[in-house]
Amino acid sequence: TPGELQEVVDRVNGAIWADLPVQWERMRYDRAIEEGAMALFGEKYGDQVRVVRVPGISLELCGGTHVRHTGEIGLFRIERESGIAAGVRRVEAVTGPTAYRRFAEQERRLETVAARLKSDPENAERKVEQLLAEKEELEGLLDELRREGGGGETVVAEAELGVGQDGAAVYRAVRMRARDADDVRSWGDGFLQSVESGVAVVAAELPEGKRALFSFVTDDLIHGGIRADEVVRKLAARVGGRGGGRAHMAQAGVEEPEKLDEALAAGPGIVEELARVGQSG
Repeated sequence: TPGELQEVVDRVNGAIWADLPVQWERMRYDRAIEEGAMALFGEKYGDQVRVVRVPGISLELCGGTHVRHTGEIGLFRIERESGIAAGVRRVEAVTGPTAYRRFAEQERRLETVAARLKSDPENAERKVEQLLAEKEELEGLLDELRREGGGGETVVAEAELGVGQDGAAVYRAVRMRARDADDVRSWGDGFLQSVESGVAVVAAELPEGKRALFSFVTDDLIHGGIRADEVVRKLAARVGGRGGGRAHMAQAGVEEPEKLDEALAAGPGIVEELARVGQSG
């Protein structure tokens, strides 16, 4: 955990700053192991080994650190840690001037972040927590708006359909920028709750330039043979994509976004065609 890593850093730097003597001794390998020396990294050793001892701190087979006092190491900083086997962690660290440069670079980055936050390094963490809380609150409001059908979408086509029990179903096609597919589904849930009978199609712009089509269909139209998965497949075919889903909600990819407006405008005809097929079936 971060706390355990910090404890390692504190203990190692404490031993460094204590400027303890470092002792070397050559002895038989089996005796070194009996005395508690650690053989690290799975190295192969001969009968005679060089043992490095920091009294009261460490006893290990020589790993390549040649100092007379721990103070010569100067400073210790962990760079990364990872699991290499069950119950075994590898800790990679730097020391001396390299560790100092790493800390200095981290301090510079913190000052840059604090400046972007219009804060100072001492208060940057509190400022970030404040911004994250505000972001969470705004995302909650946005989710609520989308569930109510008012989440910043742009209506590009709207029409009454001659389908449904009273022949008064609505068709609504919108464009929307969304954080992810769940945002669009929340909007779709709001649409399904806000109309008695209708079909909605969403052309969504997602992160990293991705685009997708979504369709939503109310219960009464599903019983009449109009399914969201069928609607989205026919629309996707017009923009070079493929997709599918369930009767209420479906999703498809978009390969030719320049054809989206034309596809969205074709929605009412597609829905009415599905209704005719459903009636004849």
